[in-house]
Amino acid sequence: MTAFVKFRVVGESLLCLIISVACAPSRQNSTSVPNPGTSGSSVAGVSPSATSALVGAVTAQQVMAEIERRGGASVLEELVGSGDDVASERVWSGIRSGNKAWLDIAAALVPSADAGGAWDLSRALFDALEPAAEQVLVVSGNLLDQVCGNREIGAEDDHYEPAQVLEILDARIKSVSVVSSHDLEKRRERCLEFLRVSRTQIAMISGAPK
Repeated sequence: MTAFVKFRVVGESLLCLIISVACAPSRQNSTSVPNPGTSGSSVAGVSPSATSALVGAVTAQQVMAEIERRGGASVLEELVGSGDDVASERVWSGIRSGNKAWLDIAAALVPSADAGGAWDLSRALFDALEPAAEQVLVVSGNLLDQVCGNREIGAEDDHYEPAQVLEILDARIKSVSVVSSHDLEKRRERCLEFLRVSRTQIAMISGAPK
């Protein structure tokens, strides 16, 4: 049986998970490492019973209208909690694409991100680093460290060989490195620090060149 590995990078430490029935649980039994002091996947201060208004293949305009109508915390709670799965994936995939309209959604959600909301949002923004690094550095706000350094690479059921993980990180490092805005210099270097630490750790485990 071929051994694949799934990496979850948390801050400056790395957990390497070998794929097996025991080591690849469903989301309900996730081995994700939450932020200290948080629990569950709800957003602080928002009732899980919030009325769902996001259904199906929603547009960025529809989502922004809902954020303006009932606030980012309520919408984010819906996306990570009891909302429509199709709508949630539409939002996360839109943000991952780096499209400006969807990154505007991310910017509106970041101030309300907590626990599960921060995890899903930062994960989507991590993927957006490759196509839209400069915009992600702007909109990620106080989630910058999570976006660049608190990463589970790939979707829930994706399992990559180390070389594939290194390619993913190299692409994001390249994209962030070319951001030239003087105003974003500190955020760029902070993000690169996290990405490079992750790459070094994975290379050490896999025996690949650092």
